[in-house]
Amino acid sequence: MREAIRAQLAPEERLRRYSDRASVADELPRARAAWANASRQLRAIAACVRERRAPDMLEFGRAIDEVVDSMIDNPDALMWVARLDDEERNASSHGLKAALYLVALGRHLGLPRRELAHLAAIGMLADVGKALLPQALLDKPGMLTPAEHNVIKEHVRLGLEALRRDMRLPRAVEAGIAQHHERLDGTGYPKGLRGDEIGIHGRMAAIADSFAALVAIRAYANASAPQDALMNLYEWAGTSFDEALVEQFVQAVGLFPVGSLVELSTGEVAVVLAHNRMRRLEPRVMVLAGPDKAPAAAPFERDLLAATKDRERGPVRIVRGLADGAYGLRPGAQLGAAALTPA
Repeated sequence: MREAIRAQLAPEERLRRYSDRASVADELPRARAAWANASRQLRAIAACVRERRAPDMLEFGRAIDEVVDSMIDNPDALMWVARLDDEERNASSHGLKAALYLVALGRHLGLPRRELAHLAAIGMLADVGKALLPQALLDKPGMLTPAEHNVIKEHVRLGLEALRRDMRLPRAVEAGIAQHHERLDGTGYPKGLRGDEIGIHGRMAAIADSFAALVAIRAYANASAPQDALMNLYEWAGTSFDEALVEQFVQAVGLFPVGSLVELSTGEVAVVLAHNRMRRLEPRVMVLAGPDKAPAAAPFERDLLAATKDRERGPVRIVRGLADGAYGLRPGAQLGAAALTPA
């Protein structure tokens, strides 16, 4: 895997090891600003695609830089902000979340900053062609007919044509966008590529885009718990997705990603605040509901690594992941972006 990744780099570039440069709380102000600006820029690009206008690529590039810089210093902060965004069906929200998952994977793999910027651009731009599709079709509840699905598939071609008309994309970015719906067994689209015909950027984009879709509330499906979505990726690894990259993706985002709801061994429901890099099954969490699943009057933090013990059950641990909205709990509404503040 590492040799395949090195082959994508320029001769002077090397893989590196990243470490957190800031705490989640200290990084949050910059993460909030980066999320807000990237969301604005992505909506602006979608509008330009619809109206056949050239987007402001300088501002888009700045937005990507802000996202990448924040993710390098501490990826948990932007992950937290993203998970608090309740606009689950918003196209820019999906694109940004896919971008964050891609950058998290690239950071975990040790890719240089230039490659992380390429991954962010792939995630943000992969679905921009949907701006040219009928909104009623995108919002249709239930399964699409074969004819409707064929229309949806056109978003890859439409997006690339629109982007090529107004900008020059790096080769890696164009490949990632073109291949983010391709699958190793040839069942993907638009070209039905197989195996090595799909590049590393397309393979990474396929995993991140699929995960972002699985954990979101969609017009045609309920959200999956992140833990269940990751198990789906494992199930499809080797056929649809690159097996080694799926393994690395799970390590990058964690079995219980930041912002995901979990049930504790006490019966309480909490949201994951930040990971312990060495022991990801023992993160910091914010308890939102008691054992009866009734919302807590005052949510409180709990560090599962700090040997917290329940008098009857012993060490407090995570027993399962929950889908967004489980028990009517919405961290974004209950906590808001100011849930963590710098110490």
